[in-house]
Amino acid sequence: YAVSQDVAYTILDFAATYGVEAVLMGVSKRGLLARSLQGDILTAVADQLPQDITLLVHA
Repeated sequence: YAVSQDVAYTILDFAATYGVEAVLMGVSKRGLLARSLQGDILTAVADQLPQDITLLVHA
């Protein structure tokens, strides 16, 4: 359990700290405008996730 203003950073930090093998994320159903105003967490995590951690996306 973690509380943070930067969700993507918290996911990345948790994955690195606990040595996870994979991160499972779902696709947002928000519209393009909402994602661009609030940020796209999935894209931020995908861009910064180390290559040794697998990213699984549930659509």
